[in-house]
Amino acid sequence: MKEEFTLSVNGISFLFRRMYHPEVELAYHIHISNLTQRTIFRMKKNARGVWKILHQDLPEAAWRAEPQLAEAIEANERAA
Repeated sequence: MKEEFTLSVNGISFLFRRMYHPEVELAYHIHISNLTQRTIFRMKKNARGVWKILHQDLPEAAWRAEPQLAEAIEANERAA
């Protein structure tokens, strides 16, 4: 398992940072970087145990990539 890793989806780079503390639910901070903007958002597991983007105003590219982002997080957690 990595504390930090990068994934590229449709030409956009997503930098993942695993955020863990024993008293707080596990989350990933994800940084989007493309030619025009930089954005940070979080993903957590929902009640069904599925990794989802926490609701906020994000570029459409982040929402379209959500399944790939969730898959990357799951793969990282399985590597533990």
